[in-house]
Amino acid sequence: MTDYAVPPISQRTPKLCWEACGRMLSDWRYRDDAGTRARYAQTAGRYARLDTGLVSAQMDKFYRRLGIQGDLMYENVHAWWRESIAWAAFRGVWDAQVQPGV
Repeated sequence: MTDYAVPPISQRTPKLCWEACGRMLSDWRYRDDAGTRARYAQTAGRYARLDTGLVSAQMDKFYRRLGIQGDLMYENVHAWWRESIAWAAFRGVWDAQVQPGV
């Protein structure tokens, strides 16, 4: 059975959501390769030492450096979040109208 669970990793600082996501995805992708996981900081390079937010192009380079698809993944994840937030708002309004008190 395939393990699809992504290991939870906390952000080191509030600005490093991109790094936590990269580390989680890298750990998941290389879950059967302890050597690659152990070399995360080396593979991440200078990105592992940053304490700042990144723009899309920088995130793309970081994710590609880890062997994870870059900009397409970033855009798809953000599109998914936007749709999820919109759907949640719609669902909340729908529930309140159809099932008062929910």
